Amino acid sequence: MPTAGSVTLLRGFKISVATLDAFLGANGVDETYGSPPFYKDHPDKDDISKLLYAKITQAGGTADKNCFRVMIPAKEAHNTSTVAYVTWPWATVYAHREVVLDRDLPLEVPAGFEELRGGIVSCGGGGR
Repeated sequence: MPTAGSVTLLRGFKISVATLDAFLGANGVDETYGSPPFYKDHPDKDDISKLLYAKITQAGGTADKNCFRVMIPAKEAHNTSTVAYVTWPWATVYAHREVVLDRDLPLEVPAGFEELRGGIVSCGGGGR
């Protein structure tokens, strides 16, 4: 996850934490309660990452399992967030980085991602 002083550029969709947590709970994965997931073992041992990739492959997607992640914004001295982002590509910028959009944040939506979005949104109040 990004650290203090970093910015994450991403493509994906914004969703309420309540809706995301309802989706996670319905699929037997621990809820986030608005706290950013710890990704030490992404994607092989992280339950959220495994669930996202399983839903993508169930919908016929064949993208790299490293491409999907839940990002929850964190701010020092603030407890939790009310929003989360489900992403397919992301790029973290610490102090300086040349971002090449076609390489770092491709526009093409991976197969199965829209189905994943629909499944998550159907669990609650919607996403944007």
